[in-house]
Amino acid sequence: MDAIALRPAPGREWQAEFDRLIEDPYLAGKYDRERRLREKLEYVNQLAGELRTSGGRVLDLGPGPGEFLEIARFFGCRILGIDCAPEDSEMGDEYLRLSRLMTMRQEIPVWYVGFDRMLRQPYLPFRDGSFTFINSQGSIEQIFRSHLAGPRHRDTKNALLLSWTLDKRMDAAFRHFFAEMGRILDRRGVLLIYGNGAGNVDAYDRFLKNLTAEMNLFALRYDRDACLHKLVKSR
Repeated sequence: MDAIALRPAPGREWQAEFDRLIEDPYLAGKYDRERRLREKLEYVNQLAGELRTSGGRVLDLGPGPGEFLEIARFFGCRILGIDCAPEDSEMGDEYLRLSRLMTMRQEIPVWYVGFDRMLRQPYLPFRDGSFTFINSQGSIEQIFRSHLAGPRHRDTKNALLLSWTLDKRMDAAFRHFFAEMGRILDRRGVLLIYGNGAGNVDAYDRFLKNLTAEMNLFALRYDRDACLHKLVKSR
């Protein structure tokens, strides 16, 4: 998107750190700004068209370098991201450092506090109905990593080697998550979850659908595959 300009680098130290990180072939393959902006715009067009006209407040869980939030801001939304705490990213510490450099450069507000506070008391420090749209693209496995069995994603980079536990602890954690997302969403607010998948993703899909139906807090508006759930607050 040509309309979303790359802002000037904050300084020599920023540039030196960015250059060092991008020499890593894995990071270079993960980060291509033009490609990522195209992909995020397609994602918005297909799944989050509300952002074009809502002018509301948007929360991105696991924003990475922040392109989704940049696009939301371009469309007039107020934006905020929550991401992993340092040394806790399943994408790897270097990827998190690169992401932080880009959100700093593009002046995207992101809290690097981790996701634990969404799964336990105290609740997130937002008033009821604070957001119109909450996005979780590729971060649901990070948020609930303690409920996945198998080798850590940061070591293998392969989500299919992981399996959801689907036990009572996971049920309780997701119930708390949905209740908290429902609390901070406004009336008819949207929660969009697009996971990476796991070895038992079909069982996860059934789990999510059954749980949200039982809680009667969200209505399932769209699910293209077992990884994608677009939920609208129903009460």
